[in-house]
Amino acid sequence: MFKSFIVKTDVTSLCIFNDWLLAGIGGFLNIFHINDCKLIQKVEIFTGQKIHGIIPCSISRDIILYGDCNIIRLDINS
Repeated sequence: MFKSFIVKTDVTSLCIFNDWLLAGIGGFLNIFHINDCKLIQKVEIFTGQKIHGIIPCSISRDIILYGDCNIIRLDINS
């Protein structure tokens, strides 16, 4: 049996943050571990909108996500 590591959808934003690859796929934030490409968590951020950008904060463990007319601050460790 083959295991696929490919997600067939629109990846609208990418960001590397510590040991994670953060991928905005549609309105969902997908968090992958860089070393083994394992999906750690998938969270719906925006309903009906795509995530257009991911900005990590250099001081705290927060990230800023934005898309269309929305913006949200998210604690990545919670």
